[in-house]
Amino acid sequence: MLLINGVTGEVGACVADLAHSSGLRIAGIGRNQAKLDELSAMYPEGVFMGLDDISSENEAGAILDTLRLLIDAPLTQYVHAAAFLARTASPLETSLENFRQTLEVNLVGAFVWNKAIMGEMISNSTPGSIVNISSQASRTGGYGGTTSYAASKGGLATMTKTFARFGSPHNIRVNSVSPGFIDNAMMHDGLGSKEVELFESKTTLGRFATNSEVAGVINFLLGPQSSYITGENIEVSGGLSLG
Repeated sequence: MLLINGVTGEVGACVADLAHSSGLRIAGIGRNQAKLDELSAMYPEGVFMGLDDISSENEAGAILDTLRLLIDAPLTQYVHAAAFLARTASPLETSLENFRQTLEVNLVGAFVWNKAIMGEMISNSTPGSIVNISSQASRTGGYGGTTSYAASKGGLATMTKTFARFGSPHNIRVNSVSPGFIDNAMMHDGLGSKEVELFESKTTLGRFATNSEVAGVINFLLGPQSSYITGENIEVSGGLSLG
């Protein structure tokens, strides 16, 4: 079974679609109830649940308890796609509240769920694959007012390696994917046309990624074709790393 945390986001929903096409059983959690209802109608054999506090260990445990009751299959794959982004003009104009809220969702939440998922896989003695969605900002420091986001995603890329090292003896692989600029609502929020043109020019391919291009790499890391890859951060940024 594949569990997607942040399934109501565009990348998370795209991962669900690709996974379903390959025959995987899907479970998803998110905060957009209308989108959860839509996904439930699209994939009636799946389970889609609301999430209130991503950083709550109690809520994570309760959701996993419910999934055990509803799906008679071990959890073998997990994608952490949930994220929060609130742009600010500069590091000096980033409030402490913004910084703390971003880390609470993007880093603390990822820690809580990676810990819970790995514990579940170990207790079931099942091999597994965990994929965290980081960002090119973990390497570059971010563009366009993303101080807090960059810090949280940098922490996530590093934490992924820690979980990978611990999970390896249990045959649990943990990797992260770092998208560059994605052509979706979260990326475009707060950007003007000049900023979009600037970001496109920073990539050697000269364009933003589609959601499916990022989701395809995530699904590759979930599957058996990547069985010898763990502890890696795969950047999907259209040549942004080339400078």
